[in-house]
Amino acid sequence: DESRSEPVRSVALCGVVESLILLAGELKEAWESIQHCYYSTQVSKKLNAALPESAQAALKRCGRHFDGAGLVSYLRNNFANHNNADEMLKIAKALDDEAEFTFSLFPHDNKYFEYATKVRLLAIASHLKLPEMYWDKVIERMVVVVVKEAYADVHHALNGILSQLLTAVELDRQPVTATGVRAWNEFPGEYHFYIEQPQ
Repeated sequence: DESRSEPVRSVALCGVVESLILLAGELKEAWESIQHCYYSTQVSKKLNAALPESAQAALKRCGRHFDGAGLVSYLRNNFANHNNADEMLKIAKALDDEAEFTFSLFPHDNKYFEYATKVRLLAIASHLKLPEMYWDKVIERMVVVVVKEAYADVHHALNGILSQLLTAVELDRQPVTATGVRAWNEFPGEYHFYIEQPQ
C-alpha cells in the first residue's frame, strides 16, 4: 500500500516473512511427527497401500520438502525457533559499505529492526541461489515452496492418514441414550473438527 509510510510497509513485509518462517518450522515438526508416529510404527505398513494415490504421492514429496537441503528445513533450522549466527555473519560480511540498516520505534506497539528482516531475506536468497536480490522474488519463492507445496502436501498426507485411521480402526462402542441434545449446527460459535476424504 503506497499510501503507508516506508517503515509501516517494511513492518508488513516483516510480518509476512516471519509468518512464512514460523510456518516452515511447524511443517517440519509435522513431518517429524509423521515419521515418528506413522513410518516408524506398524501403522504405515498396514495403511499405506489403502491411502489414495494422491496422498501417497504427497507423502513422497514431503521427504523432498524436508530433506537437509530443502528450503523448509533451511528456514526451520536457521530462523524458525532461533537464529543461526553463522548465517547472519556470512551475509553481514558479504554486504557492501553502502548497505543501510535501520530500526523503527512505533508508539504503543513494538520496535521493528529492518536489518533483521533484510539479513534473513539475503540469507534465504543466498540459499536459494537467486541471481539477483529482489525482496518480492525471495518472498514469492518462499510462498510457493512453504505454502503452495509443503503445506499442501503435509495437509493432504495427514488428511489421507487420518481418514484411513478413522475408517480402518475398529472402535469399541457403547450405546448411550441422551435426550434434548442439540444437533451439531445448533451450537453457535463452536468449532467442529472434520477430516476430508482425499480424492
